[in-house]
Amino acid sequence: MVNKKVTSGLSFFLSLAALIILPMTTSSSEWLERYDEHSGLWIHCHNLPNGGGEKCITNDATWLKCCQAFAVLSIIFLFAGLILILLDLCLEKVQTKHSAITLFLSSLFQLIVMIIYEEMTVEMTSHGTSYFIGWLVFALQFAAAIIQTLGVKFNRNYQDLS
Repeated sequence: MVNKKVTSGLSFFLSLAALIILPMTTSSSEWLERYDEHSGLWIHCHNLPNGGGEKCITNDATWLKCCQAFAVLSIIFLFAGLILILLDLCLEKVQTKHSAITLFLSSLFQLIVMIIYEEMTVEMTSHGTSYFIGWLVFALQFAAAIIQTLGVKFNRNYQDLS
């Protein structure tokens, strides 16, 4: 039978991977790509004529500010969930359900970012690598939350048997 430590450990490593990747993806300017420009949640860059380099400006659209806010919330909740998982692994009295809820909220915030960005850029050109990595991070966060929830269920069933 799978115990709480195994599920918490697996959830920890998935969350850690997501926490390493998520800030890089969020800050990247490779969410949308065209032949002469690229943009992300924070800046929009385009190539200057005659090989004169690149000019970048900040994105001030309201929907992007919403994406930025949810992306930052996702990072904060993911970090908090990781801390709660660590406490769960080290201390017996910490309840796993708090970390599971925090991870679910983190993945929900990331999902909101991805959906808003997709909806607002559907008429534009192709999505860049950071956009697809953002979906990967969502999958990692959601998997960690599911596994952590299974840890709650296994722990509850184990306590009922005792």
